[in-house]
Amino acid sequence: MKRINAEIRRIKFKERQNCYICDRYKDIAEAHHLIEVSDIGKYIEIIQDDFQFYKSLKGVWLCPNHHTIYHKIYSNKGGKICVELDEKERDGYMNLYKYAQTEYKKLIEGIENSFKISDEEKALKYEVISRIKKKIDKIEKGMEILALN
Repeated sequence: MKRINAEIRRIKFKERQNCYICDRYKDIAEAHHLIEVSDIGKYIEIIQDDFQFYKSLKGVWLCPNHHTIYHKIYSNKGGKICVELDEKERDGYMNLYKYAQTEYKKLIEGIENSFKISDEEKALKYEVISRIKKKIDKIEKGMEILALN
């Protein structure tokens, strides 16, 4: 699994771009995987698709501040955002969460539609689907937090 995750991290994002949220700071923007590397690794392990699915996934560039805030909102349990967001930022995060939600749903669909997995991998398949559905729940919680703040 570690080898798979290391391979995923080596696959290059497209050319560095401005931050998805503020449309600035191209020089310091950081690559953000819409689907966590560990989830992609589990998918590849189950489906054994030689990274073809991952290469079709989208990623975005975020400046360091907006990258940190994204993860703060995503892991937030208290329902409050740690910083003030203007309308453009809130809309940008909302669109980013919708984008991530779509990518996670594609991941589930790919796993559910896989026919070439063995019986022993079926338990792993359902464990991964359950884990991904929890990620989607976290994304939806982040969207609720954004809507309320």
